[in-house]
Amino acid sequence: MKLEEFLEEISPLISDKDTLAVNASPREAGSCRKMAALINKDIPGSSAVNLKDFDIKPCTGCLKCAAGDCVQSDDFGKFINLISNRQVLIIISPVFFTAVPAQLKALIDRCQAYWSNNIKPVKNCDGYFVLIGEQSKDYLDCASRPVRACFNTLGVTHRGSYYILNNEIS
Repeated sequence: MKLEEFLEEISPLISDKDTLAVNASPREAGSCRKMAALINKDIPGSSAVNLKDFDIKPCTGCLKCAAGDCVQSDDFGKFINLISNRQVLIIISPVFFTAVPAQLKALIDRCQAYWSNNIKPVKNCDGYFVLIGEQSKDYLDCASRPVRACFNTLGVTHRGSYYILNNEIS
């Protein structure tokens, strides 16, 4: 999808809503950061954060979360608090080996505590996933599956996934 088409399609769906654009790229100045800035600039009431600025440790598979909260001490709870009252969540990610970067995968895996305890910390929130890459949109299906599962686990309603070519973002 062309960048302009994406912005035209999504703008009326999220305008005047408390929107958070999450840049899931670990790159300091990449296309995902530019996309988050474009959304933040064009959509009133939106803000943007960089996932790399949160210290989210990977799941250790200890299964202690099945009996309650995750035992990790990091910024995962801070991130969940940041999104818990949003009306729209947009996750923007680059393609890393046909999937999402480790930082986003760590966030997704840490949602195990919510899944194990059937807790939905987010209410009344629409979710969008934007994948940015240099090749085929065929990667979108593979990369979007864990994001859609994360949305479902958190209580975010998945409203759409989009693939935008890297060269569309200047």
